[in-house]
Amino acid sequence: MKRTTAVLMSLALGAVTLPATAPVVGAAERTVTLVGSLQDELGCPGDWQPECADTQLGVVNGGSTYAGTFDVPAGSWEFKVALDGTWDESYPADSVALTIEGPAALDFTFDLATQAVGVAPATLPGPATEADA
Repeated sequence: MKRTTAVLMSLALGAVTLPATAPVVGAAERTVTLVGSLQDELGCPGDWQPECADTQLGVVNGGSTYAGTFDVPAGSWEFKVALDGTWDESYPADSVALTIEGPAALDFTFDLATQAVGVAPATLPGPATEADA
């Protein structure tokens, strides 16, 4: 009797085994937040706050790139990105220095696949020059 029950249980369990390629249901999307000395100027209550939703970057077309455009005032700033609202994972290892002479709309990007952080002017009044580098 015990042997029959064990065999039936094994068959029943085998019938509900999911294939190894079954998608994970309910997997949370990552969040990417621009953090740094400019966060309070961008609407956060303070600087270096990975939990601040005001500086989160949005995923681009369901891919691995996240982006956001922010109006940054003139000044010298440092920034990086933090993942999932904590300091457990952030890129790059050292913060990026940014100095702008006047207020500007800047596009910030992060590629989750390559861990590359980028910043570029959202618009330029003319073509880019050597001075823009």
